[in-house]
Amino acid sequence: MDSKKVLFTLLAGAALTSVVGILLTPYKDSSKRKKIVDKARDYADNAEETIKDSVSNVKKRIKKMGEEAERMVNEGGNAK
Repeated sequence: MDSKKVLFTLLAGAALTSVVGILLTPYKDSSKRKKIVDKARDYADNAEETIKDSVSNVKKRIKKMGEEAERMVNEGGNAK
């Protein structure tokens, strides 16, 4: 399975679990619900930041590999 699909599935599952948890929480106090929502937002923000960092790292690696391949082609395939 593609890693993007796995990551999306995990995030979707976490979001769905959060929503169900908020709706079914036994707390009557709205401040408790607000704390749950705030914590869920924190997790979502952290996940988004982690995904962006991962994508950035992959792009850097791909660019580096492309530059190395181009260098090798220009040198006639001789690796240093």
